[in-house]
Amino acid sequence: LQLQAMGAVTLTNGGNDFDTLEVSGSGELAVQDVDSLNVSQLEKLTGGLRIVTGGGLILPGGKIQTVGGQTYDAGSGDISISGSQDNHLAAQGQTISFQAGNVSTAGNLLVEAKAANLLISSVSALSHDYKADVTSNNLAVFTLGGSVVFEGNLVTSSLSLSGNGSFRTELLGGGTIDSPVNFTGGNTLVLGDSATDTFLFKGGFSAKNQVNR
Repeated sequence: LQLQAMGAVTLTNGGNDFDTLEVSGSGELAVQDVDSLNVSQLEKLTGGLRIVTGGGLILPGGKIQTVGGQTYDAGSGDISISGSQDNHLAAQGQTISFQAGNVSTAGNLLVEAKAANLLISSVSALSHDYKADVTSNNLAVFTLGGSVVFEGNLVTSSLSLSGNGSFRTELLGGGTIDSPVNFTGGNTLVLGDSATDTFLFKGGFSAKNQVNR
């Protein structure tokens, strides 16, 4: 499906099956697909964006910028961002939300939003060079049991981590967090990797099960 529009576009019929989607212009955009969906282009979006699939979701690499918020919901399926270089999701002060079994990219990922919410089993890599650089005023991560791994630099005003049962969080690329960070529950925290990493916890830091690499 190739799409270009000036105003809002709503394609939320439960039986939709587009296979591929190219959007070269739209206002508020809502898309629902019965199974997996390959989105090869998302450009000139003057409203918010919501994509819901019954299977996996492939997003285009590069920059996806919206005036409103962005929601990517693949249920228990995987979300893959296809760019092998710099990928940038920008919502101009709104919220960016992911729901998926796994979110991955072979490139760098910058999430720029007022709030970034991830409801995912795990955040992982397709290649060794993957770095998930996340910049957000507030970052809330809810894991369904898998590890939450930030291989790149994490910059956020506040970091909230929760999940079903105990889980493992790895902050491997350094970062700056303004608000107090509390890891005193039954979860495991890993700080740093084999490289030299710098962490600045401006509001203080406490952890019970901590591993330093």
